Amino acid sequence: MANSFDFQNTTITRRQVGEQSFNYVDDRKRFIKESNENWDEMTRDASGLSSYEAAQRGFRNNNGDADFYGTASGVEMKEVAKGQITTYLYQTELMDFLKRAKDLFREISIGGAFEKDRLVATDLSIGVFSFDLASQGLYRPMEYLSPELNRLIDPDLVISTQVADTDEYVFTYEEEGVVYVLIQQQEGTKAILDGERDTLVFRTRTKKVNLYRGGKKAISDEDTSQEAKFVDLFVEIGGLAYYTPTMFRYRVLPMVMTAYFLQSAGIKCAINAVLSGSRSRQRGSGNRSYIESYPVKQYSQNLDFNEITFETADPRVFRGRDFRYIASTFWKKFNGYNVGSGLGSDLSQRESEIQFEEYKNYLIDEANKGDLRLFNRNKKLMLLSGFEINRGADEADMEESAIEEFFNLVCKIDIQFNGAEVAMRRFFKQQVTERNKSKFETLARLRSKILDTAFEYSYSDSKYSDTESYIMKNLATKEKYKEIATRISNEFN
Repeated sequence: MANSFDFQNTTITRRQVGEQSFNYVDDRKRFIKESNENWDEMTRDASGLSSYEAAQRGFRNNNGDADFYGTASGVEMKEVAKGQITTYLYQTELMDFLKRAKDLFREISIGGAFEKDRLVATDLSIGVFSFDLASQGLYRPMEYLSPELNRLIDPDLVISTQVADTDEYVFTYEEEGVVYVLIQQQEGTKAILDGERDTLVFRTRTKKVNLYRGGKKAISDEDTSQEAKFVDLFVEIGGLAYYTPTMFRYRVLPMVMTAYFLQSAGIKCAINAVLSGSRSRQRGSGNRSYIESYPVKQYSQNLDFNEITFETADPRVFRGRDFRYIASTFWKKFNGYNVGSGLGSDLSQRESEIQFEEYKNYLIDEANKGDLRLFNRNKKLMLLSGFEINRGADEADMEESAIEEFFNLVCKIDIQFNGAEVAMRRFFKQQVTERNKSKFETLARLRSKILDTAFEYSYSDSKYSDTESYIMKNLATKEKYKEIATRISNEFN
């Protein structure tokens, strides 16, 4: 096999990538458990590592950096790392954005295979959770804890006493002549602290809060035929040192919106958090890099926006818990390698996209061996979201970039389900006619942000590199699609 070849005046050279480590953990709790074990092993055997010192810096006192960690409380950072806090830091901002973003769904229709579907409301725990239905009666149920007895008290046995003419109450419980003062807290708090559950309990007085597709054959996890629609979304955790908590949020919002839209369209999707690291921004013979992912939503699960954003967008998680995991992963995977006080780096956007193509090949290889439960074997329906945000970007720019990335992701999926002609004409209509973008800007974006990434390839000395035959076919398809995009662009004024 030659090390390089030509395709329409393009030379593709096999690149060196250095040492690589790929891993997938099929359960979030197991990922955390194994990562903590690696951390404990590293700190026992190599506590003097500078990467260890860097990872500990955020925990050494009670004064954090709210622009860096998302909180000024070092105690809070410790509670996040220990799993005692599992609620996303900026839920209000998240929900405000999602309410605005829902208007975008009116501009999109994947169409075709779902024309005969209809949304049916149900109180069963199937389908996609509906905010519109649930929010009509959403409330936080309370539980009552006795610290002295170390148990929850039946709410029917709790006595509430108003404090003077204020809005505050004292909650008490009497047992065998002893009166105990209780702590009122949201239901699920004690179970989280005891390790019995991951999230707090919310309830709604509105019975029917889930929507599912009716009128056509349902897609089940047992159905692996071509008619079943599966998409795997991957979101990169973290960002460079200048990333603010707001940047973290907007960086993952395109993936959250895409998942919400797909489930509403009857398409099964999984969401996977991606933790990665590299010694330098560029791959090469002397570099060390790794990718590890784990699910935050399986195909059959409803969307839990709190859990997804907490794992992927909360700076307390990345710059607290995950900083430790980066240091210990380098140490574990690369024979005691010390990544340094800077905890390594992210690969550049382009390098990251190319390495992710190799990671897809790794996932498919593991699935073919029976080591991974993966329904989707179409690499172009394994999508990486995590666009880079420039230093100094304001929130309006971040929001527009997140919306554009959302449309980009949906167009990539639309091409696979309904073909390039239909999908790209729909994309031009959305952007030029409905969002007032220029046709030249739209064409450039389609070529560079959709076709160049949806039809990417790797050609390297990695054992998960794409083959020359795959790349040749891919390049030919991409050139044909770019010609279609140019022709459609000319149809718009």
